[in-house]
Amino acid sequence: MIRQRFVIDTSALTDSQTREIEGGTLCVAMGGILDIIAEARLHLGISCYIPFPSVYNELRDFSKNNGCDEEILAKIDTWLVKKTPDRYEVKIPSKIFYDYVDFMRGRINKGMDVAEEAIWEGATECLFRTTKAKTKHEIEPEIERNVIGEIITRFRDKLSTSKYTVTGLRQNAAYCFRVSALDNHQQGPWSNAVTKRL
Repeated sequence: MIRQRFVIDTSALTDSQTREIEGGTLCVAMGGILDIIAEARLHLGISCYIPFPSVYNELRDFSKNNGCDEEILAKIDTWLVKKTPDRYEVKIPSKIFYDYVDFMRGRINKGMDVAEEAIWEGATECLFRTTKAKTKHEIEPEIERNVIGEIITRFRDKLSTSKYTVTGLRQNAAYCFRVSALDNHQQGPWSNAVTKRL
């Protein structure tokens, strides 16, 4: 029999729809899903992998922060195969990568929308309490734009920019630049060189 292997993310165990199906709290739902994974591993030859240490640590922290007991943590350690992904040798079809990036972009945008809405609500409430307005609708739009708009602009800038400024360059000189991603474990491949004359 061919062994089937699946890589799962934290959301596979923490999804709210899963809680509804399994019934009960987050910890009950996680326990139920982990029991299904155990049965699949023991009787069907199906293994579920979890990226280590990133997703593994996230899942354990999520469990602890939500009051799950040691039994859930033991099931995570027993039934999920921990494996560090080979980030630079994995080859996947571009369509899958595109769909993944598109999905993640949607999640990030949704998160930003929720955060911006919270900023608007919190700042509007604060302005309402500190101005002479009798209702929130009476807050001067200009004040609202200036105060809240600035906060949201800074919020968006923090999330959307990664930049580095090179100083000490001379006029009329050509410079060649390459970049490489670096995380806690290793450095990625270098980009193609870009030449710029000042």
